[in-house]
Amino acid sequence: LLELGPDAASTKDTNGALPLHWIAEHNADVQVSALVLAANPKALEVEDLRGFRPLALAVQNEASEELVGLLTTGKLPGTLTSSANAADDGASKFSAASALPAPSGPPRSDYLPVALLFSGEGSEAVGMLGEVKELPEVQKLLADAASALEFDVLQLCLSGPEESLKQPKHCVPALYVAGLAAFEGLRNRQPSVAERFGQATGFGVGELTAMTVGGVLSVDDGLLLAKALGEALQEATNSRPQATLSVVGLEDAKLATVCQQAQEAAGDGEICEISGYLFHKGHTVGGSKIAIEKCQALAKKAKALQARPQAHSYAAHTTLMAPAKEKFEGIMREVLSRSRRPTCRLYLSGSESPFDWDSDPAAVGEAFLSHISSPTRWKDMVKQILADGVQDLWELGAGSQLKAGLKRIDQPAWSRMQSVVA
Repeated sequence: LLELGPDAASTKDTNGALPLHWIAEHNADVQVSALVLAANPKALEVEDLRGFRPLALAVQNEASEELVGLLTTGKLPGTLTSSANAADDGASKFSAASALPAPSGPPRSDYLPVALLFSGEGSEAVGMLGEVKELPEVQKLLADAASALEFDVLQLCLSGPEESLKQPKHCVPALYVAGLAAFEGLRNRQPSVAERFGQATGFGVGELTAMTVGGVLSVDDGLLLAKALGEALQEATNSRPQATLSVVGLEDAKLATVCQQAQEAAGDGEICEISGYLFHKGHTVGGSKIAIEKCQALAKKAKALQARPQAHSYAAHTTLMAPAKEKFEGIMREVLSRSRRPTCRLYLSGSESPFDWDSDPAAVGEAFLSHISSPTRWKDMVKQILADGVQDLWELGAGSQLKAGLKRIDQPAWSRMQSVVA
């Protein structure tokens, strides 16, 4: 059939399903499955109208281990006899983006419609971690963090000084630890929510924490990445004076024009970019210090309700962080080689679509990498989470800034949101 109709493996039915979806759902012969997969390798990543990829259907319908293995790795299991050689030859044409970790099992049937939101840059403050530092699990986390980070994160968070805490090399790992500590607080307070939450995301560096509680990263690897990212951002920050501005009251297009005008007025080589889309007419702008000063004046002239400098001095999520991304990329890819598939649905700013339990962890990592030097699209992520049926949200980490912002995105969701402050 494939010889007669080469496009057959790429043809969808009225439910948006490809032949590989049908194969997965009905536990078809693995040798036939390999031929269909070889004819359309991209089918592994295609979702039908129900939102299922072939691998998800195979596991959910208890398909054979051989078929699950094929849909996981793109290769026929080595235990098959030589009668499978023709199919194996076809499957070998499939790019062996291969040895992905297998899912731990099918999607849980008892997930709660609950999303965890982890705070990020801008929420760091002296006194953080004070609310949860006595929990035994947090004490172990803090001991491990002090060893991995090579500084006493608890002492810095509790006592400062603030100038040191707000440096990227300190605040990035501190916020990561604060998010994990708050998660332990949630586990202590609402164990069923901590065990059965269905979605997770984070603001800025809070995405690293979401990737950890969402099963992609171990805590040890998360600490390693937080330290490396903080150091890379610090180096990029030290390269030239930078600043960040909070601007409220201008539409996206209007603020983009203001940024362009500020950049031109500041002169060649200066940078002024929208770094965060937080809520309707609510943004952050980052760039070189002189350009941000110009932007503040121009935003006020454009009748912005607020154009206020932020305390942290680095232009997060702008092209000024491209050198940091480049420096961090190597260690990120090394960690991704041993990372795992998500155990919940993950939402990251660097991806237009969320990641599910059968997603390639490398794709999750790529989305995080791209976000280092590109804007945070917080408003759109929160709207997508709510559109996906989430009923309750928990803010975890330092402070409650995410809840304050949520009020300007969706008031009913804001009224249901709860917090665990580290």
